Amino acid sequence: MKDSAGVRTVPVDAIAFLQDNVAWNRVSFCIQDGKILSCESRNDPAQFFVTPGFVNCHMHWLMLGEPTLEREIELMKNRPDEMIDIMVENARSTVLKGITACCDKGPPGLETHRIYQGLRTAKSCGLPVPKTLVSTWTISVDGAFASPLSRRVYSQNELEQVIRELHETGAGIMKIIPESGLRLAQFTYDWVFPEAYFAVAREMTARLGLILAIHAKGPESIGMGLKYSVDCIEHATEASVTQLKEMQGKGIYLSPTLEGLWCRLNYATSAGSGVATAAFEWGNATQMFRNAVVLNNGKPFTHFLFGSDAGSACTPHASLRELYLMRKLGLPAEDCLRAAMVNGARFMKLHGSIGQLTPGYCADMIFWRRNPLELDVADWEHLDQYIAAVMLDGNLIEP
Repeated sequence: MKDSAGVRTVPVDAIAFLQDNVAWNRVSFCIQDGKILSCESRNDPAQFFVTPGFVNCHMHWLMLGEPTLEREIELMKNRPDEMIDIMVENARSTVLKGITACCDKGPPGLETHRIYQGLRTAKSCGLPVPKTLVSTWTISVDGAFASPLSRRVYSQNELEQVIRELHETGAGIMKIIPESGLRLAQFTYDWVFPEAYFAVAREMTARLGLILAIHAKGPESIGMGLKYSVDCIEHATEASVTQLKEMQGKGIYLSPTLEGLWCRLNYATSAGSGVATAAFEWGNATQMFRNAVVLNNGKPFTHFLFGSDAGSACTPHASLRELYLMRKLGLPAEDCLRAAMVNGARFMKLHGSIGQLTPGYCADMIFWRRNPLELDVADWEHLDQYIAAVMLDGNLIEP
């Protein structure tokens, strides 16, 4: 309901994190110009529970979840307007699942700035697009996983120039792939990124205000991420308990991307190809995650992120399966919500505007038919069925 001044009043049972502790209260929010204007206590029960919107901290708008990247690359090169249309539709579907902010960890290829600009334009025109930080391209060297699709560097001077160009495109994050794909003969990943380059990347990203994330599955890459205190380690499938504790102590976020690994294992099994790699990575990821869930004398690692790897090979957009897999592998519901809300906002350096239901914050909300904290683990497999509506910047998004 809106008054003559355009203020919307929303009575709900609100679930939020106060000083990192979850709490729920019966309140009425007053919302104006996309922001929470005020919050007042009430006594009568509401029709819906409400949480802040989800933050997906590992996804790829310019990837379509197909087994190969040929279609995406052809669209970006030859039909960019069509790619923008597909991306905007995926964005709308994503919002309807309650995901109101995202971190795009890089596209397949380099000629992408115009396409990302198309996403920003769609949002400025009022279309339902999550708030998005992007890494306009991924940085790697020859021999790294997916290096043909990345911005490869061959000298320190070139790396410095590439980072400056990335910053100039409006990127908020820089992603590095410093290791090879899995070497099946030894079941290892090779570190291939010169350490001197890595030190430069850490110094420059910190100075320019860019978040630094690394793709790191093997222990050597994880160790380098720890040594240089990156902001986020993706996957971390072979992280030891000691490395997990050091990550937590340094405030480094972990994006386990369970959904992406699970989807690739399912596809490999059905296709009868790539099963050994997919099974090895899924097995390591689940063991690492179970260790992290009980890291602190039976309590979880504190810096989990919700990061589904949406758009990557065989992994769909607009999915909440990552949260179900986290719950299934033992993470309590409260900590799943913390990963998907407060932690995501902090990682993206947007913790003054999203991730909480607080006056002055963006009115990004999920309206729930049931309290998500009280759902059984099996219910989380179909979490979206309990979402009645989503609000993005104060606007209710209709299916």
